[in-house]
Amino acid sequence: MIRPLRIGILLFHIWPTMLAAQTAPETPQTPTATPTVVLDIPRLEALRDQTALLLQRGQIDQADTLIAQAQKQTPDLPELHVMRAMVRMAQNAPDKALKALDQAVAKGFANLDETLGHPLLAPLRPAAQDLGLIARSSALPRSTGTRATRPVGQELPLTLENLKWDSQTRRFAVLLEMPEAPTPVALPPLPKRARADQRAAHANLNRLINSGRAAGFSGLLYDNRDAGHSELDLTRYPGLIITRYAKPLKDRKINYGLADDLLYGTPVIGNSSTAYKRGKAPRSLPRTAMTQMPGPTFAYQNYMLNQFYVYPEHRDHDAVDLYPANWPYMIISQGSSYQDRPFVAAAAWALAAMRPDTRAFLEQENLMVPTLQMILRRAQAHVRNRATYLSGAAHPTVFQQDALRYDRIVALAQSLTPETVPPVPVLKVLSESFAPRAGLIGRSERLFNTPAAIARVWRGPEWEKEMIVAADTLGVPLAPDARINWVLLRGDPDRVRIEPLDAQGSRARLTLNWHDRRPIAPRAKRLTDRVDIGVIVTQGALESAPAFVSVSFPTHQERRYEQSPDGSGSRRLVQIDYDALGAERPYDPVLHWSAPWRDVYDYAQGKVIGWTRVFMDDTPNQHFTADGRFENGQKAAYTLKGKKKGSPFLSVAISPAPVGQE
Repeated sequence: MIRPLRIGILLFHIWPTMLAAQTAPETPQTPTATPTVVLDIPRLEALRDQTALLLQRGQIDQADTLIAQAQKQTPDLPELHVMRAMVRMAQNAPDKALKALDQAVAKGFANLDETLGHPLLAPLRPAAQDLGLIARSSALPRSTGTRATRPVGQELPLTLENLKWDSQTRRFAVLLEMPEAPTPVALPPLPKRARADQRAAHANLNRLINSGRAAGFSGLLYDNRDAGHSELDLTRYPGLIITRYAKPLKDRKINYGLADDLLYGTPVIGNSSTAYKRGKAPRSLPRTAMTQMPGPTFAYQNYMLNQFYVYPEHRDHDAVDLYPANWPYMIISQGSSYQDRPFVAAAAWALAAMRPDTRAFLEQENLMVPTLQMILRRAQAHVRNRATYLSGAAHPTVFQQDALRYDRIVALAQSLTPETVPPVPVLKVLSESFAPRAGLIGRSERLFNTPAAIARVWRGPEWEKEMIVAADTLGVPLAPDARINWVLLRGDPDRVRIEPLDAQGSRARLTLNWHDRRPIAPRAKRLTDRVDIGVIVTQGALESAPAFVSVSFPTHQERRYEQSPDGSGSRRLVQIDYDALGAERPYDPVLHWSAPWRDVYDYAQGKVIGWTRVFMDDTPNQHFTADGRFENGQKAAYTLKGKKKGSPFLSVAISPAPVGQE
């Protein structure tokens, strides 16, 4: 068992995306904010690191230019003058460096004494002391990260003074003082349109609160991140406290979209009924998090720091499931606006129904979100037993509102004790054939590695790939009867083999064959391009939240495999048709591309000896050797061109450099 530790930035592989150029999720336009130090710290840290790297390499002029450009954009940021002083010291110009520090203090830099400990700036300390710069700096007010916020009624006001940048998590920590939770208050009557399961849950929850056996909503934060568009009615959740953002935070969109800016030191439930509807790669917020660095890291931080969020799928889960992975870090609801709200309500009811000691244990051990995930999955209408929970039926990418059963949610939440809370499975890849560079342009097949979700994108020509993955647990100790289950949740069972490598299931070999697009489940209408393997711990009468290994297939390419002639039963690639644009086969422009040709593979004695490229226009065929060169030995240079119909496409040219001089 692994104990939860403070979570920092996780390392994972992801390729550059086009999302940086996209607009924010849909929201009314707001005026540009006045530069504010605390919100500029992430950019300043990146600039500082880049400057330090240039100075370390001796590229002083480049560092000077970098700082000059930054100062032209935001001349009032005092930290930029400090960086300018470092560059001046590297240029052996201490007088100019001292002048830059004086300007920094004049702009409000209040941390000079500590900053003069930097090796480049340390020689300036005596002069800075004599000129009174240190004293002037120390006397300046620290305008951000200096005051804890407290709830006022059912609202938690958030201002710049309440935020402190955390370099380890790369997010803003909210300085927060939550008062001692008052005695839980019973819920008001339900509206007449409430379902039968909601009425039963409501009556049970009120009984539990009135008898002192339930924690109620007190002590919980609700974070609405769509400017009130899909906000809970607080009158129905007595004691629940909602975040309220000051204008400078709203101006920077800190209150909007994905919950990847702030970290609270108390349990949070929240939602954002928004999506990227325009730009080069429109998508839901969850798909944004899966495909844009460092989205997976921030999602895992929320998972293990008691921050539970719900987002709608908004056109990413209609005729086709467009998500490249599955994960337990958030709940994705079917539909668009307002369809997320019932799941936020369900999570709030689950936490309210818990015994006070159980909820305190979950908060202390950072197990709130994994436990909520287990409850919401186990309490679905169609999940009646362990066998169903250990199947894909319990763990969809996107959840249906009509599967919610509030009565079962309340009952299951109340039944938990600190001793029966299930552990959290976490994964680690020990070896794999998914490559860091694969396909014609050498993109990584390793989308992301996080402890509870691993995602891969199949790019190479192989028919078969393999991973060996280890499983461990966080949180509560494993009981003697515990078992780690490896389950095929989505995929063709004839093309996926799961081989546990020890009795408890702490390691498994996963062997996958190429998958074409197919229904997400037998008789289902919705299609998928993905295989999901779940890792679920069973302990006592309960099951854990799942961890996932997901593999996404580029089925916008038409691939044809045939039986190998060697009698081994394996298959070999015969042809790939890359012309998705020409055939109007849609694909994710962040992850994939199109090319106006098909490659037909040539074999001799069972091995690839090259391929013939057949273009879709009148371009003559091209022939390639097994190592990807043209027949004359010249190297093929691939380039992603501009965007056709909003999607990237590939071109190929002959490199002019002779072999051996590339």
